[in-house]
Amino acid sequence: FVMKLLEVQRAAGVIKHSLQAQVALSVTRDYRQYELYTEFVRQARARGETPELVLQELFVVSSVTLQEEVYSSGNESVQGLSGQVQHAQGVKCPRCWKWQLSHHADGLCDRCKGVVEAI
Repeated sequence: FVMKLLEVQRAAGVIKHSLQAQVALSVTRDYRQYELYTEFVRQARARGETPELVLQELFVVSSVTLQEEVYSSGNESVQGLSGQVQHAQGVKCPRCWKWQLSHHADGLCDRCKGVVEAI
């Protein structure tokens, strides 16, 4: 589903690479795999992770937001699942290529800044 959303935006020229994307997803109880989704969210949180960050890595995008708002006009949807892809906001980190709103003087995102300082 998300890959299809990314390809539509790539074809429209909104993004060139998946890391230029920010993805917003809405999952409702009508989604046929809602129980699997809620278990995924529960397990991610039990490991001290946010489901958004796990999905961000899985989809290879700059950000993922999970919202209760159901997207309609101009966006893809299946029963209980809707999504929207836009060009990510902010600036591109020169190390990881993810787009972030917060960045440091050297252009690095918070995550990469911490990694570089730890080296």
